[in-house]
Amino acid sequence: MRHDRGPDTPRLQGSAALQRCFPASEFGGSWPPGVPLQIHMMEDDEWAAEDLPAARELAETNAGAELLRAFCRLT
Repeated sequence: MRHDRGPDTPRLQGSAALQRCFPASEFGGSWPPGVPLQIHMMEDDEWAAEDLPAARELAETNAGAELLRAFCRLT
């Protein structure tokens, strides 16, 4: 996937969209330095509840990582 967000923004080199969040230790190490990380989760999502501890750990232990939690109510 390539995307140009503007003339002063480097091009996105790749993207990985996963449906789960695992600690980086599951893959043999830590998140690579300098690689941006965004974790998107929904508030009160029972499916995401078990992934929240790993998401918080990744966000708290990696410079530049973001844990983004959205609120959505389905009626």
